[in-house]
Amino acid sequence: MKILIKNRKELSEYLESKMLSSQEQLEEEGELEYKQFLLKTYLIESSVSDLNSIAAPEGFNIHIQQTQDRTLQILNVQKDSAKATFYLDTVNPRFWLIHTVDSSSFTTPFIQKYVSSVMNGLDHPWLPTQFMIGLSQKDEFRGFTLKYDEEFVKEGKEKAIENLSMRLWGKAAPHVLRTLKKDHELKNSIAISGVGIKHSIDGDYAIDDIASWGRFTAKGTSIDGHYFIIQDIQKRYSEKIELIEKSWLDYSSDAIGFKFRGEPLTIVFDKNIEDLPAFLDELLASRKPFRLWGVHKFINKDFAKIVGIDLHTGHKINLEITKEWVRIYLPKGSCGNTAMRLLTNIQHHYDSEAVLESGEYGRII
Repeated sequence: MKILIKNRKELSEYLESKMLSSQEQLEEEGELEYKQFLLKTYLIESSVSDLNSIAAPEGFNIHIQQTQDRTLQILNVQKDSAKATFYLDTVNPRFWLIHTVDSSSFTTPFIQKYVSSVMNGLDHPWLPTQFMIGLSQKDEFRGFTLKYDEEFVKEGKEKAIENLSMRLWGKAAPHVLRTLKKDHELKNSIAISGVGIKHSIDGDYAIDDIASWGRFTAKGTSIDGHYFIIQDIQKRYSEKIELIEKSWLDYSSDAIGFKFRGEPLTIVFDKNIEDLPAFLDELLASRKPFRLWGVHKFINKDFAKIVGIDLHTGHKINLEITKEWVRIYLPKGSCGNTAMRLLTNIQHHYDSEAVLESGEYGRII
């Protein structure tokens, strides 16, 4: 039966009812019934003012319904015989929330394709490993997921660690994570792809599994607890983006000349780049997850300059790169999320210990 949601209040009541139903089923049976799915919320970074300007991914059909609230739309999405309903909350125009209680086997591939089309103005938030570890220190830490795949070493060359994946849930999770981060052989491959946290409110609670690209999968008894977790992360992430965008490069002119403002950001590696040409080939391949295109010129064998385009928005981005660092020049108006995407994916595919710094604001991540 199709659920008709008219406003935000009705949406919250509907999502909480689905949350409670799933939790009761898990407690009684240990698993969900057929065609019963957990609540999922996708956090999306947006520079789009008109929802209708976003093209549907190939093979998908999208029908948009407006509710009584102009910042709440319903997206009915279909591909062949499969379909799902999404509830799009744009009350924050920069960070959208997309809720659904349909199967993740359909909803996650759709969201990833919907977001990653070339220059559509949408992106995922990219939560670096240090940010994710910070989340584990709030509320009740339930567990973590690691996912690391070395992408920057040419085929045929030996890799210290080619890939590493782990999922650990339970009371020992914080101790295991600290132990792994201290290991000299492993530390550069401990890229956090997910954490689980529990937030309690007046005897009720929400347990969210949070993916580093902005998917929140919820269980528990409180929709408010779920909202709190999302809003807390959104706020903290927004603060990082604001710091990055304070470093925009800009200039103004007056009677005596030009005045320049801003400064580059720097990603500093803990593990030096072994093969700079191979690194650049992967970085500028115009595909996910980096979504960067560019041309590079080697000034010497250990230093290159890049003139590029962010395929998220079409903004220019200039880089300088050595074996020890990547320097990022963001012109005024460009998206700070580009720097977070670059850092987070470098962590997941080369060096999980890499950090982001600014001359004026110091360590950002």
